[in-house]
Amino acid sequence: MQCSNVTKDEPDPALVGRLRGSVLLLGRCWRGAVARPPRLQEATFRPVARIGTHLEALVSMGASVVDGPGHVLELPNGLRPTSIYLYEASVTGTETALLAAAAAPGISEIRHAACEPHVVELCEFLAKLGVGVTGAGTTTYPG
Repeated sequence: MQCSNVTKDEPDPALVGRLRGSVLLLGRCWRGAVARPPRLQEATFRPVARIGTHLEALVSMGASVVDGPGHVLELPNGLRPTSIYLYEASVTGTETALLAAAAAPGISEIRHAACEPHVVELCEFLAKLGVGVTGAGTTTYPG
């Protein structure tokens, strides 16, 4: 998967704040900075609306968090396959892990994954792109 028209690795914070799913950009960048969308910052009534699952998955695949404002990640040695147990079955956290696993060489396993229909659709999309994905619709995605 290539994004040849991407010219920078830091999305506009005003645009990020308007789209909660923008956190998925973390799973597709070699170096990326993503500010936490305001809806995630203010979601005190819904503790699962956090970015921790995304960061946990990416760090387990080789990313390192750079000190500073927002969430800046670097992948000095690229992504590596892993086996990870997500501490929450976050839909977008699972999607971030799937996108990162699709870009990593080798086989990754994501356990305690979300299995909502749109996660399954992402798996089907990745499969059409040639990514070997198994376990779609279950809580474990090996492959």
